[in-house]
Amino acid sequence: MNVTFEVASSWEVAVMPVPGSPEYRLLADKVDGRPKIFEEDPLRALLLAIAYPLSSFSSLRVGIDPGRRSCGVAALADGMIFHASSVGCSDVGREAASIIRAAPAESFSVFLGSGTGWEEVASSLLEAGVEFKVVDEYGTSRGDLGLPLPLKDKNMRAAVRLALTPPED
Repeated sequence: MNVTFEVASSWEVAVMPVPGSPEYRLLADKVDGRPKIFEEDPLRALLLAIAYPLSSFSSLRVGIDPGRRSCGVAALADGMIFHASSVGCSDVGREAASIIRAAPAESFSVFLGSGTGWEEVASSLLEAGVEFKVVDEYGTSRGDLGLPLPLKDKNMRAAVRLALTPPED
């Protein structure tokens, strides 16, 4: 495989492989003098690069749509959707905790829909040490979100809508 890297291209920060790795040795001299991000967790590295030059987002919002067999999980950092997945409901706590660890944010909120199976999901979140708020999920699975790439999975759509829950005054 041939990988090319144009140093003159326009970019503000380099997400680098872990120091000491063969990939790092290949790229290190090509980005000297430029800001670099080193992270073991690829999602955290990507989010730090997106937030750059800031060191974090102001807010992280996670929406969780409980279901019978699978649950939707979505995450927004300062309004930008960066995660939408469908996972087993018993794995939601682990998934949410992983997202919260990866996303550098000054504050975070987790919204759990009140639909079928929310109790199992609540237990999973509590086991993972994730604080959450149960919110009404009526109508969250309906229609599209008007996104450039439509989410066909209704649980993911609902999770995005729950993450967009307006803050209370």
